[in-house]
Amino acid sequence: MMPKRRPCHLCSKNFAMKLFNFSYKLIAQCLFLIFLCAFIKSTKSEITFFNYTEKNINNTPIVLDLHTYDDGTTLALIARMDPTLNENCKKNLELQVQQGHLVYGLEQILRIRVIQLNGTVIEINLNNLDLKLDPLNYCGAGAQNLIRIYALQKPFILVIYVDTTNSSDPTNYEEWGIVIDWDSGILSKIYFGPTYVNSYDWTLASTFHLNINKKLGFLRVNIVKFNDSMLYKWQQYSINDSGNVSMLQTDSIVFNQYHEYTSFQVTPMSTVDGGYALIYANTSHSFDGDDSKSLSIRGTVRANFISYNKTVQDRTVLLYEISHNITFVEIYCDIASIGVGQVCTISVKLSTANNSSLEYMRVYFSTSGSVSKLDASNFPNVTNITSVWEVRSMAFGGYILYDVDQITGTHYIYAYDEYNIQTPLFSTISQKQPNATNNFPVKYNFGAKAIMNNNNTFLLPTFDIKNSITSWSLLAIPLPKVLEYHDHGYGNLQIDQINPRINGTVDSSTETLNITFFEPVYLSAGPTSGNITIYKTSDNSIRQIISPTKDFCKISSDGKTININIIGSTFNQYKENYYVQMDNNFVKSSSYNEPLKGIADGVWSLTSKNMNLISMSNSSGGAVVGLVGITKYAMESFLHSSRSDYFTELLNEIAIKVPVRRTRLSTNEKFQYINYGKPDEQIIFSINVNLPDLYENNVDSVVSDIDTMIKYKRITTFFTNRTNDLDENYGFKIKNDSWVDNSTVIIAWIVILVIFTILYILSSDIFKPYFDHKF
Repeated sequence: MMPKRRPCHLCSKNFAMKLFNFSYKLIAQCLFLIFLCAFIKSTKSEITFFNYTEKNINNTPIVLDLHTYDDGTTLALIARMDPTLNENCKKNLELQVQQGHLVYGLEQILRIRVIQLNGTVIEINLNNLDLKLDPLNYCGAGAQNLIRIYALQKPFILVIYVDTTNSSDPTNYEEWGIVIDWDSGILSKIYFGPTYVNSYDWTLASTFHLNINKKLGFLRVNIVKFNDSMLYKWQQYSINDSGNVSMLQTDSIVFNQYHEYTSFQVTPMSTVDGGYALIYANTSHSFDGDDSKSLSIRGTVRANFISYNKTVQDRTVLLYEISHNITFVEIYCDIASIGVGQVCTISVKLSTANNSSLEYMRVYFSTSGSVSKLDASNFPNVTNITSVWEVRSMAFGGYILYDVDQITGTHYIYAYDEYNIQTPLFSTISQKQPNATNNFPVKYNFGAKAIMNNNNTFLLPTFDIKNSITSWSLLAIPLPKVLEYHDHGYGNLQIDQINPRINGTVDSSTETLNITFFEPVYLSAGPTSGNITIYKTSDNSIRQIISPTKDFCKISSDGKTININIIGSTFNQYKENYYVQMDNNFVKSSSYNEPLKGIADGVWSLTSKNMNLISMSNSSGGAVVGLVGITKYAMESFLHSSRSDYFTELLNEIAIKVPVRRTRLSTNEKFQYINYGKPDEQIIFSINVNLPDLYENNVDSVVSDIDTMIKYKRITTFFTNRTNDLDENYGFKIKNDSWVDNSTVIIAWIVILVIFTILYILSSDIFKPYFDHKF
């Protein structure tokens, strides 16, 4: 059963206060409209609230985790306190209780909300009777809990949890995961391995990092300390189109003599080429005097690159070294929003003989390991901020610093441009506060936050101020678009223009799509190179997949424009909507030999007109019988299958994939051999294409689509299941009508036969006396 979709409600704080005394129904209707207009499409700088009311919840809902898909669709992990489980959780988390942490129980239901861009919410509710998770997963300590969610490729969600036979022993925990979809279906389950939970802050030692191309999967890194060494065990996983997870490769990186480091920080990251890297910084010893004249190296930053689906690390590259007396505090890494490669922001404590200061440096580097830029700056001086500022790149250039005052609950956000110059947040909480603000008082936040890269919006969960018993809210903070002049609406600051334009028209005669970059590019190659995929919007079915090869892609003489060949069956439906998605690493920068980012799904939308295909007639004047052949590799499967079942499955698939009404396709279920007994022996059979109803594609166009999708099946949906049995070299051939195709020859032979018949009759004994008498 499909989950029930319910409308979302978004309003500004000021607007909400004005409507406070109205009926809830009226408020809900107004908030829904405001959400659609302001939250999804807003270009204003006003801060807004996205409010959602839960059903069947009579205790305050809280947002434990928050993640976004590439197109901005948001996942929220929702929970509520269950006081009846508090005592049991306190027994399991006795050490956290002793350390003064707030320990509590959560209702044993997995609640995930999918906030879609069209203004609806999909509710996913999985009872623990079905999931059978260890009750430990529903215990929290402070702002921490053990269940984590990740937004894989749509519509998949990765849920991480732990299992154990001894809740009081954190060294006995095992980490597991399940993949679910938006229909609440559990698609797969996987065991990751042992894990460790920090007894002090109730955090897991393992981390998960999604590939930059989410179709390629993710990386898990688990930390193990033993003796004088620290081991980082990594595991690469892939996920297929059915939601099944498989481990590709695994290995470990060992840091020996770990105890000799005076500071040591490691962070895994995804790289722009489809691989991964472990970025680590360490200082080997402390220094008590003035180090201004010292030349000895005291700190280094290195990158250990891990290629996709390879058993060993490619290389370890030195990114930076320093001779000052420093302590590495934290590392945050991300894909560079402008230019090429990756960027890491490293927090350091710089010490001298008299004082110390907290600074940060930003290192820009390519996947080859070369450093393209290095700069440093100071953190904002904010009272009560004692922890390290978290750094996030913004999709439209620049980056933000984020932290929270643990005493007051105030969250601070500071934006900076590419030159480390602070950029004001042109955002206000209400019209009564005209000046920009960097602080946001938020109560009962459990550390969840996210950035919608499609519109540069920072999401911060909080309580619904109107109805905190049954509702929760997201504070939507528009971030400044630092490089807005580079943004032409494609979600990629490196793309200048596309053709057809967004919301442009296409049809079956469309032969090319064009993408023009600001700088020269060339096509990527290798196992992690991306694709361009064209989808039908109504069901997200694939129409065509274009890999970065010269067969379907040509680059202009200046190197800036890619011309992409389109086959005739791609845009074949009248008034249908499509969208084009380009993976990261489809092309590389010619200047830097570095992969570039792509175009997220849902951005490049197109509409088909195709009026020329809507007809009640075709060149043959009626229904058409065509012949298809099956490949040599499919012959055995065909011969050992139920004839009726095989043809039914095949025609059903063709009808869905073309698409064409199923009743227009039929077969007599007979087959024949051609070239029997020879190396090129083949089985062929017929498929009938019947006449259309009004506003359906005519017979000629359906025949052409089937033929095209068979011949190009490797780049269409025909490459899967039964349709993959069809031979691309044979295609779909119209069966010959002997009279129509050979009428001239047949008539000639009839004339000749008539003449010979007359001559024979005339020379027979019947007419001989007559001729003898006359002559």
